[in-house]
Amino acid sequence: RDSSVTGVQTCALPISTIDESWYVQQRVGGETSRAADAEPCLSPFEPRARALIASIYADLAAHANFDGVLFHDDGRLSELEDASPAAMRAYREAFGETFAFEALRSDAALARRWATLRTDALLDLSTEITAAVREYRPTAKTVRNLFAPVVLDASLAQEHFAQDYAAFLRRYDYVAVMAMPYLEQARDPRRFYERLAVAALRVDPGAERTIFELQTVDWREQKPLPAREIRETLVLLQSLGIRNLAYYPDDAVNGHPDLRELRQGMSIASLPRGLDR
Repeated sequence: RDSSVTGVQTCALPISTIDESWYVQQRVGGETSRAADAEPCLSPFEPRARALIASIYADLAAHANFDGVLFHDDGRLSELEDASPAAMRAYREAFGETFAFEALRSDAALARRWATLRTDALLDLSTEITAAVREYRPTAKTVRNLFAPVVLDASLAQEHFAQDYAAFLRRYDYVAVMAMPYLEQARDPRRFYERLAVAALRVDPGAERTIFELQTVDWREQKPLPAREIRETLVLLQSLGIRNLAYYPDDAVNGHPDLRELRQGMSIASLPRGLDR
């Protein structure tokens, strides 16, 4: 709020204790550096970074009223990450002092163990954040975003994203699958939804703790999707057995998507016969 109205003085507190070595780093061509084309992320292997992140969430929980925490899709590691000093120490403690990224290409068993270790590090970080939040918000729910390819091709999920659908279901209250065919450049959106629903129900029967998160904007074309298409997709997903539905983004200023269309798409009265029982 305007300080002239409230009479409160506002101060900015810069965080000046973040060392460059705390950030996630890539290993490419024998060189280690931060990815130039990715969001700057602190390493889940760095204890000081983890403590800092948990303290920020604890402060938020202590001073803001909210019902849950959504762990966004940027909580991931590519097949080139993490090569930060703390990560390398963890790898060498787990796999021996001779561990090197180059060995992952020729040793499939080592690559699988390495992928699992990275996934576990991300899971442990979010568990610490959840504990910090629940000190002040004991009923807070947790939701974890998940890329659709992780659900569609579990064999590549941990290596390329350090994400695991089944493990996420065990650790979080809900998993929000990013059911976004235009983001994934799917040629046939309907077929994309059908395949994704089948894959999700295979891991989470009844999809009781799985949310399908739809896109309302085609970011490639930088234009909103028609509200009618979103409504028809909502109805389709319910006919496929997906009952927990969400969408992103919500443009409240321009009124997109149209709430009347959304209500028709999400209303149980609009379900195909038999699914409303």
